[in-house]
Amino acid sequence: MAERKPDAEMEETLLPMQRWSERATEGREVTVLANMFAMRLGERSVYHFDVSMEMAQGPNPIVRSNTARKVMDVVGSTWFGARKVVFAYDGRSNAYAVTDCGMRRGEEARTDVVEFAAGKGVKVMLRLVNELDCAALEEFIQGSYGELRMDILNVLNIALTAELSQRYTEVKRAFFRDDPQDTKPLGSGAVAWLGFTQAVKALQGGIMLSFVPTRTEMYKPVGLVELISDVLQRPLSSLDSEALFDRDVALLKKEFLSKPLNLKKRSGLRVSTTHRESKRPYEIIDITSDRAEDIHFLSDGNREETVSSYFERMYGPLRFPHLPCVNVGNRATKERNGRPGRPARDIFLPLEVCKILPGQRRDKHPTDAMAAARLKLETIHPEQRLALIRKLFTEAAYGSNECASAFKLELSSNPLEVKGRVLDAPAVRYNRKSADPQIKPADGVWNMQGHMMYQGGQKLERWGVLVLQGAVGEREVGNFVEGLIQVCNENGLETSRALPPLRFCNYNDLDENFNNLAAQVAGESGQCQLILIVKPDLAADPYRLIKQLGDSKLGFATQVVQAKHVMKNQMQYRSNVALKLNAKLGGKNSVLADREALGPLARDGRFMVIGLAVSHGKAGVRRGGTSMTAVSGSLDPQLGQFAHEMAKQTRDTASQNSSIMALTGMVAGLLTTFKDTWTVLPENLLFYREGLTEGMYTKRDPLADGRPSTNVFDVEMKMILQACEDVQPGYRPNIAYCAVTKLHKMRFFGKDRDSLDRSGNCKAGVIVDTKVVSPRFADFYLFSHAGLQGTSRPAKYTLLHDEIGFTPQEFYKACFWQCFTFARCPRSVSIVPAIYYAELLAQRAMLLANLGFDDISDGMTSVTSGEPNAEAASSRPQDVALEKLVHSNHRRRLFCM
Repeated sequence: MAERKPDAEMEETLLPMQRWSERATEGREVTVLANMFAMRLGERSVYHFDVSMEMAQGPNPIVRSNTARKVMDVVGSTWFGARKVVFAYDGRSNAYAVTDCGMRRGEEARTDVVEFAAGKGVKVMLRLVNELDCAALEEFIQGSYGELRMDILNVLNIALTAELSQRYTEVKRAFFRDDPQDTKPLGSGAVAWLGFTQAVKALQGGIMLSFVPTRTEMYKPVGLVELISDVLQRPLSSLDSEALFDRDVALLKKEFLSKPLNLKKRSGLRVSTTHRESKRPYEIIDITSDRAEDIHFLSDGNREETVSSYFERMYGPLRFPHLPCVNVGNRATKERNGRPGRPARDIFLPLEVCKILPGQRRDKHPTDAMAAARLKLETIHPEQRLALIRKLFTEAAYGSNECASAFKLELSSNPLEVKGRVLDAPAVRYNRKSADPQIKPADGVWNMQGHMMYQGGQKLERWGVLVLQGAVGEREVGNFVEGLIQVCNENGLETSRALPPLRFCNYNDLDENFNNLAAQVAGESGQCQLILIVKPDLAADPYRLIKQLGDSKLGFATQVVQAKHVMKNQMQYRSNVALKLNAKLGGKNSVLADREALGPLARDGRFMVIGLAVSHGKAGVRRGGTSMTAVSGSLDPQLGQFAHEMAKQTRDTASQNSSIMALTGMVAGLLTTFKDTWTVLPENLLFYREGLTEGMYTKRDPLADGRPSTNVFDVEMKMILQACEDVQPGYRPNIAYCAVTKLHKMRFFGKDRDSLDRSGNCKAGVIVDTKVVSPRFADFYLFSHAGLQGTSRPAKYTLLHDEIGFTPQEFYKACFWQCFTFARCPRSVSIVPAIYYAELLAQRAMLLANLGFDDISDGMTSVTSGEPNAEAASSRPQDVALEKLVHSNHRRRLFCM
């Protein structure tokens, strides 16, 4: 438990609490394998050298990474006499060795010209800058050294990857190889290469290597015309006679060209030529709008002719003279370091004489078909994934790695065995009128047979059905709706037996028909409660418009169903829809039978469980991109009713530190809603924060210079305290703050049947809190869901601050048992529902915000307008005023189910 400090003492950077001294023992012990390999260090002292290189001849001084690595091999072999020095070199400016090479810190750099090829020399400057003691890592693990030495971990990573970079294609610290057995087609001219990522980590069980299989998209090394045929999804034979449209050329430019802001790198598609023998590679810098037979230039002797006539005269007639050309000339460069710049120069090549060079990564956003194909490749059974890890690890051949041997790094050849435990599932309670009012689920899955919803929502009387043209016929819709009404009543959501009004409409008339149907069912007695929309499976997706109308403008529930499910009319599907409707109408589907499951959180007074999440969309991760932030807070002891707040922020607003900058106003809004519901404020607040990595909560920021802290945990904790003060001066509840993420690379594989479910994954309840966890922080990995497809990924929880007083066993159980209260389906879910709801809210807000609702005002309020001290709140820079995108009717309902 974290010592509760006076708020005045929190002016300095707040850092995470330490791992519990006591160990949790509850649960059946099991053994699992992790995708980690134990590592032993032989050398203690490592020397860091600063490296600078430039070409000795030619106009371009830049030395490419592959050339630089070859040069460093020559330096190690020839500069220091008979003894060869093996450098762990990162390809840029850092090199490491286990000897000081006879140099001293502070001395002038040693400079010489290294000839690495005939007539080609590189000027190299080498200077000793530091000595690193690798023993600090082991001392950190044992607890006798305060800080994790990331610089030493970086050295070990470079020592292991320096040689891999020579044998593999390196892409963003991952290593890939074009193996015909493992390379799979993705469509649109791309294939998926198989590879792996690796990272050295200092964990409780020692220094280990994380090893994760992965895939990346590469262009097929084929002729450029064939690639264009794949990208445009047009048969190659059709290009014999058909020219490209302007939209085709625009698509090809988007696919093949470098981004304008990235001209320092050769990131355009590179090609070789086939019309003459040449090994020279070319980079495509543009695609012409004109055809090869229409592009004129001055050839030898100042004779004007077209590209097609020139190639016909020199090499033979072109097959595709009606297609455009690629420009593989030079961009203009500026003078640099006394070397003259060069002017721009155009070189036009017909498409058919160009061939794609192998090993080029496709870095564009994948098409839906490509994303689906890649997902299918990566969704593999746990046994297959473990076998793949073993195979790729063996092929990496760390044992014969010269650099690793020089540093005396020894790696185990087998994945790490870890002891875990299986926690018991909770009892789930339904309505007492149920045939079976209480159930203890097995492996995180159950059904609604014999159960009625714990509390039915608002009686469903005023609702209608809207069918988009081409979805299904009136008879099929009628059968589905009759079955849905029956299931709703049987499961506890009271619903009028009369069939609701039904309308058919086109997509273009959706807005008008939606509003008219809502007005029809509302009548004069009240407001429409629900519109059920049936859409064709392959129609233009009307989802955004539907949610805009229901969530924002009119303020009632909407439910979209696909035509294929209406046609099948399966009982299980109708039951799941009924669960969603009940949640959207304010009901509670199920609750935990044992309130003591939440430990001191519920035992010691009123409480709220609050989830914090951010949705970035496609552009939010870039500077200036828009993100939506959301918080979701429980309003009842059963965790069945939640309130919510949302806000928009840009990367500039967040000052690059990833904090939720409107958190003060949003938390104040939740607390105010809780007080309006119960007349009192909660005594305990448990926050679950999605998406934080370790670097976001361990930074020690100097705050004296006026810069904002980049420790997200520190920033958000102080916002939470300010929100409490804004709601009621002097109000100071007990606060616990836990980081939750599934964006990690840890995988576990059950070794015995007691740890596996029917999918072959670790069963719901498996928890791992030894060896592969932090030696300092209170973190653990939890499987709280049943596996569906592929290899399940556990959630990682890190309790950063705890004033409530959880023991490890109490906190483990509280996190696991909460996952059985998710409202959408009778399954336990992979993360606590408070986070799940916040993520759904942030994604829904992103969906709605993309539409631009400048004219929406009815039922909307400001994020900060509900605060008791709104004037003070609005004066703080971290509060971002935003018109709410969600109607006030939905404020206390799980409308985004």
